[in-house]
Amino acid sequence: MGAGCSRAPTGVPVASKAYEETSAASKDKTAPVSLKAQNQVEELKTTEELDEDSSSSINLNSDRPASKAKTVTTPVGHEEQPKVEQPQKQSEAVCFPQVEFDEDVLLQWKETRRLQPSWQVNAAPVSSDTAIKGISAECRRLAQSILIDETGAEGTFLDDVEEVSIASVRDPAALLYWRQFPELRLYKSRKCTRALTAICAAPIPRLNGKSYMEVFTEMGQIQSRWPAHAFLCGGLVRDVLRRKVGKDIDMVYSCAVEDLAQMCQNKGWLHKYKGIGATTNNYILIGTEDDDNDEYLEGFILNYNANQHAFFQDYSMNTMLFDFVNGVIIDRGGDSVMAVQKNFLGIPAPRNLWDEWVQRDLAGWKLMRFFKFQLRGYTWDDEQLQFIVTRLAQHFEATPEETQFWVPITFKGLEKKKVELVKRNVMSAYSMAMSLDALPGGLSQDNAAQDWWDKHFANGMPQ
Repeated sequence: MGAGCSRAPTGVPVASKAYEETSAASKDKTAPVSLKAQNQVEELKTTEELDEDSSSSINLNSDRPASKAKTVTTPVGHEEQPKVEQPQKQSEAVCFPQVEFDEDVLLQWKETRRLQPSWQVNAAPVSSDTAIKGISAECRRLAQSILIDETGAEGTFLDDVEEVSIASVRDPAALLYWRQFPELRLYKSRKCTRALTAICAAPIPRLNGKSYMEVFTEMGQIQSRWPAHAFLCGGLVRDVLRRKVGKDIDMVYSCAVEDLAQMCQNKGWLHKYKGIGATTNNYILIGTEDDDNDEYLEGFILNYNANQHAFFQDYSMNTMLFDFVNGVIIDRGGDSVMAVQKNFLGIPAPRNLWDEWVQRDLAGWKLMRFFKFQLRGYTWDDEQLQFIVTRLAQHFEATPEETQFWVPITFKGLEKKKVELVKRNVMSAYSMAMSLDALPGGLSQDNAAQDWWDKHFANGMPQ
């Protein structure tokens, strides 16, 4: 799954080997490019597909005294299985959160849980993988039925999105993390709220039948001196606004990672956590990630990048978050919702900060993702395209191994027909930049675009 945040910075496919636990028993299996590049693969997991590219806000208030959390990591494939709770009988006491969610969230959660017993596969126990996958599929189908109606088909922008003021929300404290952004805009959409709630009402595989919403609720009961909030982020929010139902559920959260790990340990929930691109723990995965399961909850601590300037991430349409407390979409840069509405692939920074956007983090990956998003029907600005290909060419010249390292990661799993489209788009962009004399030297003018593709892209693309 996958980071604003963003399965990474909100849903990019990354080789699972990059997520081995950092214990003495683990061996680094990342491709032998450079230590910097290997660390960047770890960072990458936040944004995609923390896809592309998904974290909802819960008012996690608690006035109980703080309890010291132990650092207890339960990696996938651990030798000692945690003590797992017996599946509880589903009741309204389990269904309803003790934190105060938005009214539409509560109503949709109750409705989805009412339907779930009839979705169980062959009357299998709720904890079985078969039943859970069946219920998850039904939750996504329910969300799709909410989004697609007579007002619009899949791929069209939701008709009920409206901007709201901070003064109109029920709990402004949940939004204080973005008070420093004068361009912050908030939006409400009942369809978006209901669809995201239906998706998150699905149980997480191998978590004793507990749903994403129930995990969010348990987060609200963490004993701490400070209130904690969690938000959905990444491609899930973006896609729902265009009436599409994603699969990756990514979050950001304001409490300490160790507090979440202790919560999971107390509940007997499989989890692992670590520091990625940092000396302190900043990332957690709840559930299991392996070849047989790609549904889990993951995310970074909020100050990793979710309350930083939007240009810490890749493109404008991926910088939104969703708050379950107020039922609002958080657009910290003020242009993310508009980018989704216009289906626009844009750099999330003004022109004078484009270079800083490139330099800030994961430069090669950010730049290449432009060509991946082109496959999804986005529109773009030629000036930005020229900038993308020019900076990418410079990176290939300056750090060829580290830049080429991102090619198979960015385009992993593309079918042959889409690889041909990427090739056409890359060569066209290179030719345009070359005609403007904007490229570094190193290739002959004859067949330069084809040479550039063959030299830097071809070997890393899916065969």
